[in-house]
Amino acid sequence: GPPSPPLGASPLTTWAGMTSGTESTPAFWLMLERMFKSGTISMDEFDYDLCAEFSNFPEPIAVEILQKYQEADLSTIKNRVGFLKGIIRRYSEKGCADSSSSAFRALPFSVQVKIDTLVAMRVLSRYDVNEDCCRELQQFDEYTAIDILNRLQAVDLSTVRSKPAYLMGIIRMKKTKQGHKRNVRSPQGARGPKPLPPP
Repeated sequence: GPPSPPLGASPLTTWAGMTSGTESTPAFWLMLERMFKSGTISMDEFDYDLCAEFSNFPEPIAVEILQKYQEADLSTIKNRVGFLKGIIRRYSEKGCADSSSSAFRALPFSVQVKIDTLVAMRVLSRYDVNEDCCRELQQFDEYTAIDILNRLQAVDLSTVRSKPAYLMGIIRMKKTKQGHKRNVRSPQGARGPKPLPPP
C-alpha cells in the first residue's frame, strides 16, 4: 500500500486522498492554509476526523463551511473544533443520500442502490442528492428515476458547478416531456394554444 505519511504531516494529504481533487491547488486547501497561517484554526485542531468529515462534501460546499466558520467571532468560542463540527452537522442534515433520511428511504430500493453506486464512484457526493432531489425522484416510477440518474452519469460533470441544480434540470425536462404527453391525451388542458397532435 501507499507509505504512511511522516509524523507531523499535514492531514491535508489524507483529505486529498479521500477526494477526487482534479485541480492542482483546490480552493479548499488554499483557504485552509490561510486559516492555519492566521491562526483561525491550528493544524492540531484540524485532525484526521475533521478531514474525513470534509471528504463527504463536494469542494464548493467544503469551502462554504470554512467561510461560515470564519464569519463567526472566534474569540468568543472556547471549543472551535466543536463549533466547526456543528456547522458540518448542519450541512450534513441538508444532504440526503444516507439511510437516516426519510426522503431517501422512500425511494425504490434500486434507486437508492443506484445513488449509493454513483456516490461510491465519486460521480456524486452524498450532499449532491439532497432532500429536494429525492422528493422529485419519488414522483417517477423506478425505471424513469434510474434513467434520470443514468443521464446524469453520462455527462462530464467536472465542468458542472452545481450537480444538484443540474440533476433538477434533468428532472424538470423529464417532467415537461411526461406532462406534454398527458396534456395531449387530456381534453381538460389549460386554456391557450392547443398542443400539437402527436405525429
